[in-house]
Amino acid sequence: LINPPLVESAGSARFRKGPASVSIPVIRAAAAAGVRTICFCRSRQQVERLWRAVTDGHPELKERVKPYRGGLLPAERRQLEKDLFEGRITAILSTNALELGIDIGDLDVCILSGHPGSMASFWQQAGRVGRKGNRALILYVAQDAPVDQYLVNHPDFLTGTPIEQAWLHADNPYIMLQHLPCAAHEHPLRDEEPLFDTRAYGFALDILKEDGTLKPYKGCWRYALPDYPARGVNLRGMTDYNVEIVCRGEVIGEIDPIGARAELYKDAIYQHLGRRYMSMELDLDKKLCTVEPVEVDYYTESEWESRLDLTAEEGRKALHGADLRFGALHVNRQPKLFKKVRERSLENVGYGPITLPPFEYDTVGFALRVPESWGRALDARDKRLAPAALFGLRYILRHAAASVSMADPGDLETDLAPLDREEADGAERSTFNAQRPTLNGEREEPPRVPPVADVEGFEPLPPPVWADMAFESALFLYDRLEGGAGYAEKVFEKIEDTLALCRRMISECSCENGCPACVPPLPPGVNDEDLELFLVESNAVRVCTLSLLDALLDGMVSVPEITTVTRDWEQPVAAPAPDSAALLLRGKLNRAADALREKRKREY
Repeated sequence: LINPPLVESAGSARFRKGPASVSIPVIRAAAAAGVRTICFCRSRQQVERLWRAVTDGHPELKERVKPYRGGLLPAERRQLEKDLFEGRITAILSTNALELGIDIGDLDVCILSGHPGSMASFWQQAGRVGRKGNRALILYVAQDAPVDQYLVNHPDFLTGTPIEQAWLHADNPYIMLQHLPCAAHEHPLRDEEPLFDTRAYGFALDILKEDGTLKPYKGCWRYALPDYPARGVNLRGMTDYNVEIVCRGEVIGEIDPIGARAELYKDAIYQHLGRRYMSMELDLDKKLCTVEPVEVDYYTESEWESRLDLTAEEGRKALHGADLRFGALHVNRQPKLFKKVRERSLENVGYGPITLPPFEYDTVGFALRVPESWGRALDARDKRLAPAALFGLRYILRHAAASVSMADPGDLETDLAPLDREEADGAERSTFNAQRPTLNGEREEPPRVPPVADVEGFEPLPPPVWADMAFESALFLYDRLEGGAGYAEKVFEKIEDTLALCRRMISECSCENGCPACVPPLPPGVNDEDLELFLVESNAVRVCTLSLLDALLDGMVSVPEITTVTRDWEQPVAAPAPDSAALLLRGKLNRAADALREKRKREY
């Protein structure tokens, strides 16, 4: 287990090096020595960037080290698998595409660049080496993320924890309504089938009868439509087609339409087998994206915006005054802008808009309302404390929930969105600009509604978006799969264990003011300048998140003490000592210049 070191930048900011700082020299040394190696990365873009970093300055490695990921053409994948099996490739850099189902021969070294998401995936990837009783080396290089830091500091958890329970949602309505036509196409279905022993079977059968998909046949029900039922079923995701990526008339890859929105918007940088392309046009209706090769030193990342609506409630819990509601969610996700990130330095070098239609789907999840007593107590001290806790819990809950539910972190999402409270009689109460009693029983000031513009056209700014976040917003956790896969439901059932894991991750972290290994000082999603400045200059996110977890788990309401982070400024570069020889030479030159000017005056 390897934890990259903490380093300090010139501006006194401390950060932990990434897994690539360990993976790159190990892969180069293994390839040079002929040691067969596989390195697992978390995403397609990480694979491409790692391959470029490994081969940069080492062109002799380009034929012995290769990237492998989803989105390659079938012929490219088969050729890479054949070369790896026959020994022509020494090191392969892959996503979890090589985790299951492919015989890749004998390997000696396995590098896990970050936690793969579950213990089952961890050991499945680690088991790719030493398959015939030979000695093998497994390197787990931790990222600066909560789960990674917890595992690298608790090695007994890796070796002593059993594999997670697999979680299937057999009653997923989207799966059931696609599964039954395929089954009826092979053999007519009866009204009661022992292999479909769920209540959802009868309801789904009635729906398929009504829309004409199934017709009666000798006391059973047969598939009656003219097309092949499995044609529109995708075993890998929510869509039944891919977008083709075309460069100068040649198809170089394919990607699902959700991934295309995130990676192939106009002016996006697409990386394919070590080469960079710029997206010129994405046409989702034609399922086509046109790209052109470019030479740039940056890559692009998209920023998304979500809108959530709890459409049906299926379960409810109370947790020390907190309100948790589980049910059906309608999700509207849309990419809004992209940023350009320079390679190696990781600095932002530009932004651009994304003009693509939103992606909408129905799933399941739950909403968590903080206890009102806790929210009032923190708001009485500073209205920025409750938002700091909500953003912090949103960050760490997603990481902890993935471990509890055996889900890939990409299968779960957390977000903050408005949600109405309920009165004691069960009626919904709108929380927008609501007047609430304060701690001493008096009423607060009237809601801050901007007045109309004055005669000169000036208009005061509206209140900040975080002003009433503790009362107007709820923390949502939901499945990022259409219909849901049961991950959020399992987290809802084990919410106490999940929150306890979150608290343990933060409490056992050695940082003082928050870090990516627990909760960062500036969590993702903060878009208000005043709140952002408050968070980065204090330990508010860490202590407020712990305060919220204490309120949820123990019912304890405590207002945390906020400490402003200050550092003594050290001048990084000292002024050089005077150079006497340079001063003497400069004096001579100045006297000679003066003499020449006087001479020109006399001559002309």
